[in-house]
Amino acid sequence: FVVFEMVGGKTKYKLFAANGVSSDGSKPVCAFFQSEEGCRNGAKCKFRHEKVSEAQASLEQADASSIISSETDDSSEEDVTVSDLRRLVSKRSAKSAKKEVKDQPSKKKARRGTNSSPFANQSQQNKETTEEKDSNPFLPPNVKTTTVSDKVQLKGTPEGPQTKNRSNTKQVKAKSVKNPKKEFTTTPKASNLSPTHNGISSFALNLGLPVSNFSIPGVDKDQALVKLNVDITDPKRLVPSQTPEGRKWAELVKLTRDDPRFERMFSYEEKDENWINAKSYGDWCKNIPHAIAIDCEMCATKCPETGKINPKALCRLSVVNAVNPADVLIDTLVKPDWPVIDYRTWVNGIKKEHLENVQFTFEHAQSFMKALCSQETVIIGHALNNDLEALKMEHYCVVDSSLILKVKDEETRCPSLKDSTKQLLDQEMPKTHDSVNDARVSLSLMEFYLQQAGKVNPIIPTPKEKATQKLFIHRIPRFVKENHLVEMVQQYTNIIPTSIEDIEFNGNTGKTHVLFSSEGHASLAFNTIKAQAKPDKTGRLQKKIFMRNNEYIQVRQMSKPRPSADEKDGSISGQESK
Repeated sequence: FVVFEMVGGKTKYKLFAANGVSSDGSKPVCAFFQSEEGCRNGAKCKFRHEKVSEAQASLEQADASSIISSETDDSSEEDVTVSDLRRLVSKRSAKSAKKEVKDQPSKKKARRGTNSSPFANQSQQNKETTEEKDSNPFLPPNVKTTTVSDKVQLKGTPEGPQTKNRSNTKQVKAKSVKNPKKEFTTTPKASNLSPTHNGISSFALNLGLPVSNFSIPGVDKDQALVKLNVDITDPKRLVPSQTPEGRKWAELVKLTRDDPRFERMFSYEEKDENWINAKSYGDWCKNIPHAIAIDCEMCATKCPETGKINPKALCRLSVVNAVNPADVLIDTLVKPDWPVIDYRTWVNGIKKEHLENVQFTFEHAQSFMKALCSQETVIIGHALNNDLEALKMEHYCVVDSSLILKVKDEETRCPSLKDSTKQLLDQEMPKTHDSVNDARVSLSLMEFYLQQAGKVNPIIPTPKEKATQKLFIHRIPRFVKENHLVEMVQQYTNIIPTSIEDIEFNGNTGKTHVLFSSEGHASLAFNTIKAQAKPDKTGRLQKKIFMRNNEYIQVRQMSKPRPSADEKDGSISGQESK
């Protein structure tokens, strides 16, 4: 049977059995009795016949959970109540719903505009286009095509080399392209998670925030699951002393601050009125963790009014409980305030479509951190200054593994998280950053440091990839995929690249980099392509490779060609003649 209750002026329905009773022992209210028609069963009805009062509804509404508001006046010295942000979330959800209805006609127009793409028209005219999108769209080597400039008639496209290399192509996909980012197919949405669902804590969810959970395919987040009493009021000198969890990290907090680089890294020189601070420790801290590990993912945004660029705009926030790393306090995508100009997908795996429907804002992220942290909360991470800058949060009770761990023979250099994890924990870090995993790994590194009483080996840095180990490919049509490019490179050069970055599209064309095992392999691959090399505007050589539809892409070297001995001699003799 359906029974309804009035909550805040809205009707909510509950399902009861015919012999069910309410929590106070009385029969539930009859839903039909509340309607204009009334209940047809009359006295035979097994439910209670009485009208629901607004006073009762308001009492029921008082039980609703709430959170701190992100739109309260920061200038106020009073503590913000937890109920404020509950109203903010409801307010934003209502605005979002209105905006979605209002924008529906424009979205339809945009879809019609998409169909007017030159590639869409071409697919209707060319019968082979559908097959080409699923197969290699590039012409085999040494096959000419018709262009306006060359005016060469295409006589035919032999299929022999194409068929011959198909078996090898599968090996390239398996061995060369290590790109888990291709598995993203849908936009992540906010999930109704519980403390036991995907390891997500109920802390953030109980606050009522519109969390948009996110994970990197193929990354195991659980892989990384591994005394002072000084009362100082200055946040810059404060040492955690109120709880055992905080005192555990007190020595590492001091060690982080003692590093000569700390003052520069945590100076917060660009601090403005939008920055936040944690409140003093008090009774309100009893039910919050006193040590956490965090990591943030960032993108680059640009203000449409001033043109100012924010290279550290927050787009994902992950926080884990340092006492129990399996307890993920929050893991959510964050909607940037300004339009994104660089998603940095190759670093964080986040694409445009992942952020389109996200309702969790930067203000929500700050409100969460204010509700979670006191001045004594120990925040653990790697290169934490970047994460705190992205959050615009001033905090000094930190343990930064990039300052505590040292690089061999280079005291002023910070070790990478990847090198530190490999050499100290014997774990491999995924190519694409996962902020939950990164937070747990940095925590595990500091736990290991404590277990070893600080006696850990210095980190030996891994040599970085040189730009000359890559080839730059641009003018890539939207129907071309990364695996098409890998097949093309092997087909034209007989060299298998080690990896390829995600194609970044801007309009109808995109660009990417193909990485080879050495600078020599990259140079040999470019020289093997049988096409005329012409310099671009920067002087770097590039070659055209044609596709079956007469379009072409450009393959370019990453550095300018070195002058030959004759060119050097000519330049010297020319200077002497002057």
